Amino acid sequence: MSILAPMSIGSEIKRVRKEQRYSQKGLADLCGINQQEISLYESEQRIPSQDSLDIIAKALGKKWKIKIELK
Repeated sequence: MSILAPMSIGSEIKRVRKEQRYSQKGLADLCGINQQEISLYESEQRIPSQDSLDIIAKALGKKWKIKIELK
């Protein structure tokens, strides 16, 4: 399982999606979410909830957790 900082989640989703040759729409359809949400996550304009991240991770065959540090 990879633990990701919130600002690296989008780039990791995009990297794995492209590695597995999914389009944003293809991944969104596989996950049952809107393609625009995938786009917002990948551009890091929005951070997915842990539930959404779990759905995306499962579709891509990964396990990710969000790491939040409070200072």
